[in-house]
Amino acid sequence: PYGTPTSLTATVTSVNNDSANFENVSTGSPTTASFTPEPVPTTASITGVDTVEGTKNVTFNVALDNVPKDGTATAVITVAGKDYNVAIGADGKGTLTVDNPNTEDVYKDASGLTATVKSVTGGGYSHVVTGAEGTARIADTADTTTASIDLAQHGNGVAATISLDHAPQHDTQITYTVNGVEHTAVIKGGETSTT
Repeated sequence: PYGTPTSLTATVTSVNNDSANFENVSTGSPTTASFTPEPVPTTASITGVDTVEGTKNVTFNVALDNVPKDGTATAVITVAGKDYNVAIGADGKGTLTVDNPNTEDVYKDASGLTATVKSVTGGGYSHVVTGAEGTARIADTADTTTASIDLAQHGNGVAATISLDHAPQHDTQITYTVNGVEHTAVIKGGETSTT
């Protein structure tokens, strides 16, 4: 996989003159030629490590299917439009850790983060196949949003104030009862209460 040129030297050491019947035989001079082997591709792969929202980092593991000739190489990995240099060790492996973009929240927003092998330098490789992608899945955690209701006299009637301890992302209908009678109200997206 390294494309190292090989030098070969050939020499004629003897000629069986019993059958050739030459008057005199010279074996001549040695000849030397250099040969470069056909490139054997090395393939770079990358895998994401699944995690959950709110953790600090997302991890990707990079691997080359041939170890670097001189014990080290560098892979350029692209994540969300940004390039990162990853050191590849003597075992042909390296690790990239990036910030987790999915912070802890109360919303349903499971996501994924994809990394791409852009290039590999060093290692003495004749040719590296790049472009592999790996995705780390970022799962939701279960955070609770609590609804509450307060009643207050309003003239001769009663006003109900319904609240959520986190604002919904969109207009949200709330169903509640007062003395067994069902009512509905809407809390607007981005707000936490309605009366």
